[in-house]
Amino acid sequence: MEDTLIKELLSIGKEVMKIYRGNFKQEIKADNSPVTEADLYVEGRLIKFLEERFDYEVLGEESKREVSGDKIWVLDPIDGTKDFIQKTGDFSIMLGLLDAKAHQPLLGLVYSPALNIVYYAKRGEGAYKLIIENFNVKEKTKLKINSKKLSILLRSRVHFSNDDERLMSYLGINKSEKRGSAGLKISLIADNKGHFTYYLSPNVKIWDVCAPHIILEEAGGYIGDKQGNPLYYDLKNFNLKQGIIATNTRENYLKIIKAIKETFNDDK
Repeated sequence: MEDTLIKELLSIGKEVMKIYRGNFKQEIKADNSPVTEADLYVEGRLIKFLEERFDYEVLGEESKREVSGDKIWVLDPIDGTKDFIQKTGDFSIMLGLLDAKAHQPLLGLVYSPALNIVYYAKRGEGAYKLIIENFNVKEKTKLKINSKKLSILLRSRVHFSNDDERLMSYLGINKSEKRGSAGLKISLIADNKGHFTYYLSPNVKIWDVCAPHIILEEAGGYIGDKQGNPLYYDLKNFNLKQGIIATNTRENYLKIIKAIKETFNDDK
């Protein structure tokens, strides 16, 4: 299954990069977030592809259709749309397969066409990084987190917050990197390129996290909400209301929860 999906994603990525390099159309949605012609192209093409080849329904960010079934595709066509617009390269196409009964992801792919990287994982089969050259797979390596450090925060490039500074100070961290796509940040932790990222907003959506969640877990990392609970993907309510914390170890996850509670005095 994953080989078929990766082949299609790479084909889509080739067209996305043509849009990215040109003068693409963009609009502002009702929730005041941007959408570009690349978002709509990817979602339309992937939904058609998935529905033709698999029995599972598709939940897409831009279509937000009602879905049912034991397994559901969860699609974020362009994660990091603002980075796409600003042409930072830090955007990704994200596709996850959700076990709707267990409310947990089974498979995830995060593809960054500008950075020529695909991250993917399947439950129980490990996580992998593919290096892409000319929209073909050049190299494949297995991902395994090899550090217990908590010293690099992957923070948003477009959503600056003083919360980052407060949290870093409490944890004794003085290094951070500004990156775009949430899925890319979580995948970079699995790739040992950072140690944690977090989103405390109650507006984090299923499609923001489903695909990279399984990648991080299969690489040996940990992800949960700010209350110390596992993430629960509810198809009746797309929001992950308690936010997310993604890091390299459960021990660090618990440290971050404690820091958030004490630093923000439960105001988050």
